[in-house]
Amino acid sequence: EESYVIPWMYPYLTPHGLIMKINAERTPITQANTNDDLDFWDWYTRRITHDRKYRRDIVAQKSFSKLRSAIAGLYMARGRVREAEKAYSEARILYPVSPEANFRMVQDVFLRQGRYEEALEYVDYFCEKDPNNERGPMFRNYIADTLSIQKRLESLRTKYPAGTQPTPDDAIEIANCYNELGMKEMAAQTVRSFADAAMNAGQAYSFASIAFDTGDAPLAAKFMDKISSMALVRNSAERLHKAYRIYGGAGDYAKMGQFLDLYLARNPRDYEALIDLATLAHGYGDIEKAEDALIKALVIDRVKATAAIERSPELLKLAEQAIERRQRKALGGIPPGF
Repeated sequence: EESYVIPWMYPYLTPHGLIMKINAERTPITQANTNDDLDFWDWYTRRITHDRKYRRDIVAQKSFSKLRSAIAGLYMARGRVREAEKAYSEARILYPVSPEANFRMVQDVFLRQGRYEEALEYVDYFCEKDPNNERGPMFRNYIADTLSIQKRLESLRTKYPAGTQPTPDDAIEIANCYNELGMKEMAAQTVRSFADAAMNAGQAYSFASIAFDTGDAPLAAKFMDKISSMALVRNSAERLHKAYRIYGGAGDYAKMGQFLDLYLARNPRDYEALIDLATLAHGYGDIEKAEDALIKALVIDRVKATAAIERSPELLKLAEQAIERRQRKALGGIPPGF
């Protein structure tokens, strides 16, 4: 049997021997309840793992390990990390090569606490015992990469005592490390401290990209404004694409249109950018330009463009009208069956 807790259940669940009890009301896990659970599973784990028949019964090992992992997940959902770690450890004892017990211990406990070396030990053991599981090496690479980023971040931070400002290049690397570790707010704080600093065009673009990735489009646009128009024009299509998206996110539609046109001059077959152009032109009341962009998008990729256009009732109506007019004039190149 495969069974997983539905997230809404967590506030109503309490440990109850081998299983969990779902209560009619939101119920706290008391210390007495926790003590009973830990004592029971400590006794039960020692009891069955000393039974030679249990060690020969893989189905039983998987079943009891899953039961304990489920309760460990309940503890994690309630913020009881110490109890969760104990429960995951017992789940691993009950079935040492359980992907759930190993991976959830690593992800829920070790990685959250920055215990990367222990995480690698667990995953290395799992990979050794179950070499045919493809998730093992992938998970190990992720942890190793995370550890490498963490060490690089610590190395950069030790260069600058509290109250000192890093160089723009080091600040960019620090912010990127925070971003890759999922620490978006720390990345945003690092970037914000350079909002009024002098920098070259490459540094400004890097700060803008990080700010945009952390969800601060206005700050990203402020960094973009540090780059001269000529420097941006000479940039790659990828950077022009980022520039128009940043200005669009910041609500500066004039600059969005400027860089969107430049991007499409470099990459005229990007149907998504053409739909963005149609949206922008429609907002300005330039119906002819909007219709032309929609038709081009449909010619490039009818299926994907149609799906994107259908998400906007205004664009859908505009596209239908454009196609009808062009079909009446017997123009070619219109995808049939829109």
